[in-house]
Amino acid sequence: MKQDFLKQAEVFVFLSMLFLIVIVIVDQQHRQKQIMKDVALAHALQAYDQANARANEFRYQVVTATDELAQVKRRNPPIIILSEDENEWRFSLGSAVIPEAFEDKLVDEIIPQLGAWSQEYGCDTIEVVGHTDEAYLRGSSSSLDQNLLSYLHGDLRTSEPVAGSNVDLGMLRAISITQLLQSRSATDLPDIEFFHPLSAGQLILPNRRLASHFAEPEQREDAGRRRIEIRLLTSESRRMERAVRPAEQAIAVAPIPGT
Repeated sequence: MKQDFLKQAEVFVFLSMLFLIVIVIVDQQHRQKQIMKDVALAHALQAYDQANARANEFRYQVVTATDELAQVKRRNPPIIILSEDENEWRFSLGSAVIPEAFEDKLVDEIIPQLGAWSQEYGCDTIEVVGHTDEAYLRGSSSSLDQNLLSYLHGDLRTSEPVAGSNVDLGMLRAISITQLLQSRSATDLPDIEFFHPLSAGQLILPNRRLASHFAEPEQREDAGRRRIEIRLLTSESRRMERAVRPAEQAIAVAPIPGT
């Protein structure tokens, strides 16, 4: 009996030890799983914080780009005015041919200024406007409808169009300036993509007001009204490009959460 009791006691102790060992093993496995979960959670939180920081940086860059776009729209380069009040900017009477001294001044002074401003203000368009006075052009019949476009694009088979009005003359002079600017665009105006010759004829006074009535005969010739205006502009596509580029750069460098 005593021997049986001892054997039973040994079995009980063995089972108790085995049970304790199992409990310890299960507890260790549970602890390891919890540690792995904690590590995974820490990595996930770190990735979330990084992604959130990138998102905030992206939002900041978008807001900054939007502000810059608004500033670009608010500020424009100065208008360059070449007035015949100054002898160096004068065409011959009724002519659109640029005199040699006039051309030299354009090449040496105006074109470098346009190149510098186009970079500073982010412009890609030059608009050239020809203005005249109210002196009549007599004895000429306009040929602009027949060959203006061919002349504009340098068709050598096309003779110089004949101006039949001040509006025609303003356009031809604007084209002459435009053609000179285009000829220098590759070297001196690399940022300019668009060239627009326009004519205002005798309609707009130097003070920007519309001419309200016919001038008296002795006032029709007015060197101050005969002028070329050159404007630097920014196309809508260029504005959008400048606004979107910082956002695209932010997207390109943003990390993928969890990587």
